Amino acid sequence: MIHLIPRDPRIRYIAAGGFAAGVNWLVRFPLSLIMPFGLAVALATAIGMVIGFFTYKHFVFDRTERAIWLQVRDFIGVNIVGAAATVIVAVAVRDLPHWPADWMVMVEPTAHAIGIAVAAFVNYFGHRHFTFSRGTGIVDMVNPDDNKSDE
Repeated sequence: MIHLIPRDPRIRYIAAGGFAAGVNWLVRFPLSLIMPFGLAVALATAIGMVIGFFTYKHFVFDRTERAIWLQVRDFIGVNIVGAAATVIVAVAVRDLPHWPADWMVMVEPTAHAIGIAVAAFVNYFGHRHFTFSRGTGIVDMVNPDDNKSDE
């Protein structure tokens, strides 16, 4: 079974991220029944982030010696940027004035998918260079004393 996992981390990222993004996209549908679109997108994004952390950590990026709390902190930091990109892009695309009339039922799902795709690029580079890096991480560049681990 292990031999089925591609060696290239970019391919593993696409597979793991695709899974997390798929959950993100699908869970938005029932959420939209009980809350406004923007809030449903934000909550669906948070659910996708939790799944993304575990799949990226275990299947995509090389093991790091950084403390888990530093990884979680940086994961949240990177994903705040990615979540903002998802919501802003999704709402902006949904609100474009020139959607064809026969596409109206597909406007929100399409807008959300485009938002997820944009955030995927943002997140890949953030996680690669900060969250799961062998370096110092996001906040550590500002305050290097925070990088000390009790582990």
